[in-house]
Amino acid sequence: KSNRTSKQQISNNKNKEHQNINNKNKNKRPNKLKRQRNPKKGLYKIGSSLHMAQKSSGNSNWTCALGQGDVSNFKVRASGYKKTKQKRMSEPALYDMYDGDCIISEGRTENFSKKMYFPPLPSNVDGFNKLDKNSFIPSYFVVNLQVPTVGKPLFGAKSKAAKNGPPPTMNAVYYFRISPQTALIMSYLQNEEKENIKLNDSVLHISNSHRLMYQWFKGLNQDDKVMAGRFKA
Repeated sequence: KSNRTSKQQISNNKNKEHQNINNKNKNKRPNKLKRQRNPKKGLYKIGSSLHMAQKSSGNSNWTCALGQGDVSNFKVRASGYKKTKQKRMSEPALYDMYDGDCIISEGRTENFSKKMYFPPLPSNVDGFNKLDKNSFIPSYFVVNLQVPTVGKPLFGAKSKAAKNGPPPTMNAVYYFRISPQTALIMSYLQNEEKENIKLNDSVLHISNSHRLMYQWFKGLNQDDKVMAGRFKA
């Protein structure tokens, strides 16, 4: 009897140890989710998906994918374009490409940026340190290109995917960060409005694009639908 009870105790102890190990593994999150999560806000860090893909691929030369475009090859509509149909060379970009993500979601994803953690602007960079932290000028501009993996059926027919819910959607997300020069000029315009003064645009290199962007973000902050409708992506 003593031998039987000792064997049962040993087997019971092994089962308990096995259950404890399984419970620990269940409570553990996958490493990829731990790396993505921001411990302070519980949000995902921007660029997590690309950084994870870089590590898994073993290729360290991914920096070229985040290079800035050459504005000299890009033309924009000049003032009075409706009459003249003339375009001119673009000025430096107001926002610079900072990072990106490529994520598959179930159907459309609304307000993608609310799920992400954006690092604050470095305070030791001239221009960034001039912009008011409580300003309505956003530090980041997010563009989410959503591409359904299943095309819509022709002539109103219902596909099998539609019956099973929304099809998986690929989200190609681009994060643009305000440039130091733009941040500096936005601080000039804020002071101009606050102090009720008139700045010399030519001396401070303030363009019509800077003033229009300032008014647009101000209109968005004040829920000005007319001003918000003046821009399109």
